[in-house]
Amino acid sequence: PGARAPVGEEPGTWNWAAQDALRAAINGWERPLEWSSGNRERFTERILPRLGELADERLRQRHGLTRDSDPARARTLLGEPLWTFLATPSRRPPSPRDLAAIVAELEKI
Repeated sequence: PGARAPVGEEPGTWNWAAQDALRAAINGWERPLEWSSGNRERFTERILPRLGELADERLRQRHGLTRDSDPARARTLLGEPLWTFLATPSRRPPSPRDLAAIVAELEKI
């Protein structure tokens, strides 16, 4: 009789070429971030609106509002640095460290 793999064990192989939802989501951010790094116009046109959508979705899910529906409350919840970042395009794209800090603030909403 052949050896059987223990129940619940995976074979230890992974199909890295497969397009799963997580990989698609990562690529959905990774490629535009690479494309816009160092280019203020690209960052402002491509990345900033997506970050704003994420902020609005977090606000909607957790507080029942968006930046448009209740700007004063949204500003308070986002905090001044994040509000300003989303509302005022910067003169240069944020560094990876600054962007990580922005994402951390978004996660706190």
